[in-house]
Amino acid sequence: MGSVFKINFFLFVFFGFCFSLHLYTNNQEASFFYDKSIPYRAIKSVAYSEDQTFITLDDGSIWETKDFPSCAKASFWAVNDLIFISPWNSIFFNEKYSFFNNRLLDYSYVNLFSPPSPHLPTHLSIYALSHEKKTITLETPSGEMMSFDLFENPIQEWSEKESIIIGLSKNKEPIDDIEFPYIIINGNKKTFVKAKHTTPKKRSH
Repeated sequence: MGSVFKINFFLFVFFGFCFSLHLYTNNQEASFFYDKSIPYRAIKSVAYSEDQTFITLDDGSIWETKDFPSCAKASFWAVNDLIFISPWNSIFFNEKYSFFNNRLLDYSYVNLFSPPSPHLPTHLSIYALSHEKKTITLETPSGEMMSFDLFENPIQEWSEKESIIIGLSKNKEPIDDIEFPYIIINGNKKTFVKAKHTTPKKRSH
């Protein structure tokens, strides 16, 4: 029994060290995150426990994390903290995305639990999608529109009116140095594609 406890304790310390080192490295490279082109979202609520945390953003989307380090960090996050979203892959955790907290300069790793709310003014939805040209146009409830070129077509079939969340394709490099610096996340299908922003426009009434 004592040997099993020592092994588990050693593994916990080891993975904790690796996680902390990863955060330290990322935080050292965080200066470019203050660029105005970063697609920040504001936190509206954090509901946490020892083994599960739900984070609601200002677009109504709800995100979940179950790994202990992310739950512990999210317990220090506050309403109106600005975050941005990036893809995340790890052999140790099941989460698919990372949240970068602009105030605390740290990360939590999350999965999308439920899509944005179409009833909020911050909602983004698909207005038009061309698989042939690999382009997508998004729309806000006020009629503001923004267009993106896609790196590839979505794996699943996306449809007009589905909810969208914008994130960054990487979290370590200056945005101007990346050809497709954004990700377009379909909140309903829970898949994403890399994208680059083109000319914004407004729908004529």
